[in-house]
Amino acid sequence: RTEVRKALAWLAAQQESDGGFPGAAGDSVNSAAISIQALGLDPDAYAAAIARGESFLASQQNGDGGFDVAAGSGGSDLHASTQATGAVARTPFGTVLDDVRAKAAAAKGADYLVSQLTTGNHYVSSFGGTDYPDQGLTADGVFGLLATGNHPSSVSAMARWLSGQVEAYADVDGTAGGPYSGSVAKLALVAESTGGDPHSFGKSNLLQILRSHVCKR
Repeated sequence: RTEVRKALAWLAAQQESDGGFPGAAGDSVNSAAISIQALGLDPDAYAAAIARGESFLASQQNGDGGFDVAAGSGGSDLHASTQATGAVARTPFGTVLDDVRAKAAAAKGADYLVSQLTTGNHYVSSFGGTDYPDQGLTADGVFGLLATGNHPSSVSAMARWLSGQVEAYADVDGTAGGPYSGSVAKLALVAESTGGDPHSFGKSNLLQILRSHVCKR
């Protein structure tokens, strides 16, 4: 489609000289990871850009398997690692390519993601010195782990935890201005990709909610 081709061309033009992509944190690992996955929709046209991006990500992986949030930041960041793990597995939105070195890096990243789980089934984020359950980050972790094919028991535990967090995350009852389309969509993808039913995930028909939120204008 023309829109996709234009978007990919624009995206490739944003790549930094070191292979990274700009983001809120600077020369961003998050942005590079997502960009590599998007460019993988046309791997022949953007092979060189993807290779530079993978080299950038490889340079940002730490000894514990996690990834820096940006070039030169130092120290593994959980948010960046959830996204980078899927990218180094070379998963362009569903197709795992056979790259032994990339898979080894992805496996190391997957081990890091599992090591950061709280009670073995979810992630938390800290604010003001207090830890809070982070459903969105947990969903990102599911996608990262699925991309590597590793730790299926952790993926199952995370999906089960998320099925009990639908209201807290997506506000499907609308008590706080929801339902939130982004959260609903992410949970629907979790359900579908882990063998669940997005029509009945956490007792909610997520696809029905999404259809009702499609803009008709």
